[in-house]
Amino acid sequence: MAFFKFPSELRARHALIVEADRGLREDIGNSLRYFGLEKVTLFGSGFEARKSLHSGLPFDLVLMELMLPGVSGLDLIRFIRKEEHLEDLPILVMTDEVTREIVQEVSRLGISGLLLKPISTRDIAEKILNVLRSKAPQSDKRLVS
Repeated sequence: MAFFKFPSELRARHALIVEADRGLREDIGNSLRYFGLEKVTLFGSGFEARKSLHSGLPFDLVLMELMLPGVSGLDLIRFIRKEEHLEDLPILVMTDEVTREIVQEVSRLGISGLLLKPISTRDIAEKILNVLRSKAPQSDKRLVS
């Protein structure tokens, strides 16, 4: 397995991780930091995440699961897409249950990717890297391609 690190141009990006399972949430956060992402915020509920997003805290990407306590994942995505300052925020969704309805709904809401659990933290980091690269300003894209 090749060594993996976020390129220096993307390490200061801020990822919001919303996962109900505390162990998995902490594993993802620790892995992202190990792979070089410097700013990782972790929440265990949709309510906490919505409150933080509404406060204006700047995030570059959201990684979330659909089954969240407080505010469902779908409701959190809808909230993000309705907020003018968040409407273009990349969202990666993790789920362990994929139905045609879920795929259609999250696609309609404009997510950046759907990840099927279980998934390794390295695979999660690589998906995040790909999304951050695709959303990088043009000057950054030349540096990380």
